[in-house]
Amino acid sequence: TGSGNFSTIMASADLRSTFISALSDLVNTYCFDGLDFDWEFPASNTSGLAGNAVSMDDTQNFLTFFQELRANPATSKLILSAATSVHPWNDNTMQPSTNVTGFAEVLDWIQIMNYDIWGSWTNNPSPIGPNVPLNDSCAPLSQQMGSAVSGVAKWTAAGMPLDKIFLGVGAYGHSFGYTADTFTPYTNWTTKNKGDKWAGDGGKPPAAVFHTMDFYALIDSGFLDQSGAPMDGIQYVFDNCSQTAYVYDKTSHVVVSFDDAYSFQKKGQFIADSGLRGFGIGEAGGDRDDILLNAIRQTSMVN
Repeated sequence: TGSGNFSTIMASADLRSTFISALSDLVNTYCFDGLDFDWEFPASNTSGLAGNAVSMDDTQNFLTFFQELRANPATSKLILSAATSVHPWNDNTMQPSTNVTGFAEVLDWIQIMNYDIWGSWTNNPSPIGPNVPLNDSCAPLSQQMGSAVSGVAKWTAAGMPLDKIFLGVGAYGHSFGYTADTFTPYTNWTTKNKGDKWAGDGGKPPAAVFHTMDFYALIDSGFLDQSGAPMDGIQYVFDNCSQTAYVYDKTSHVVVSFDDAYSFQKKGQFIADSGLRGFGIGEAGGDRDDILLNAIRQTSMVN
């Protein structure tokens, strides 16, 4: 993630104090009721962007920051949340923490960002795999990259209550060109119309990062019809292990891994059955006519 200086800030009492003062000014200026922090990979040399500052004490320093933020009269009553990876933040051994109860005491909730699990960076044994897997326990051990089921299990085992967990879901997929048993990121999209005024051009690679293709762009590009069902001539496969969908265009030799309405229904049912707090979507602007949002609302019972 682009949290290049977070490690440096969190390690210094003076810088933490300055940061908290700036955050107080921010919320007062814009009348915010809370703050969300997206530092997904503290104490990690293997994840996040190259060049990010890293320390084995990142996670403990992050906790100290939240404790100071919660203790400060100017910010004590704010809603505080954090975006996380599918694994608990690393401890000072640079392995996933086994105790996050301190964070549970100061945060209102976390959102497990259970997307971008597979892509061009994976190659295990190919880059094609589920973007937002519900489960991966039925996959070979070497290909269990993380999922909603395993992520929630790890965070709760480390001490995060179920009712403080939001499940992150994705309204987009990843596209690949497939020729002669070779998979490569497919980036030859023409620009598609924006789904909503805040959304990016869904047909551009990445909108254009990691050959991303929004759900509405799958419709505009002829993979899906206006209801979200596969168009005639498009091969459709639903993976019962990950509970995710794939479409393949035999003419262009493009395959897209994504979540359709049925995938969203399954994730909503998991949220309801597990007693999670709710879901967060990356992003609502990638949907078309609330096809995905309505599906997950229906089964999760979250309004």
